[in-house]
Amino acid sequence: MASALSHELRQPLFTISLAAENAQLLMHSGQMDPERMAAKLGRIVEQVERANAIIQRTSSYARTERDERVDMDICQAVRNAVRFMRPVMTERDIDLQIVIPDALPVMSLPRIGIEQIIVNALQNAADSIDTRRENEEDSSIMGAVRVQVEQLDQTIVLNVQDNGAGLDPSIRSNAFNAFCTTKPEGKGTGLGLFVCRQIMDEVGGSIAIADNAQAPGATLTLRFSLAEGG
Repeated sequence: MASALSHELRQPLFTISLAAENAQLLMHSGQMDPERMAAKLGRIVEQVERANAIIQRTSSYARTERDERVDMDICQAVRNAVRFMRPVMTERDIDLQIVIPDALPVMSLPRIGIEQIIVNALQNAADSIDTRRENEEDSSIMGAVRVQVEQLDQTIVLNVQDNGAGLDPSIRSNAFNAFCTTKPEGKGTGLGLFVCRQIMDEVGGSIAIADNAQAPGATLTLRFSLAEGG
């Protein structure tokens, strides 16, 4: 459990540290722009909230606790998760594309939980691209991740597609089981997809992952029923 928390909390703690350092630089340079300082502090508060939600979620993955639901548009959850992960993608030379409609029906969902699923999917996509570069011994491979949301009748479908290494055959049939991972020790815990599936089960949705049919990489698919979540 300590290993799981360490893995999941690394990103929000990095963001908090970066925002705090930038705020210090603004103070020392004498550029005390109230709006910029407020933005830095707001980002810290946001990530503290995220870290707290991660702790609660990871600690309760084997129990029946539930995150508080709010009325939300899944597109906003995508925007929040992408804003959080874009620096990671930029650092790893990965092109991150978003294709979302202007608006979708509002659903009652656990906001932090849904955002955490998308963040986890983006992190896994980035790791898979790194794995492909290592396997093919070609660091020049341009990574690509595409997040697409669309409404099909009474279902909202969210896809996170990457051009990484694809699914390891050893975990293809049990990727959503607890502690199932092919990542090296200290980098992955095998709880990420397990927790994601638990969240989707709670909201009456579904989650699946499969290799791309005619291209490298894999696609994670989330399906939300409007009949369940409306």
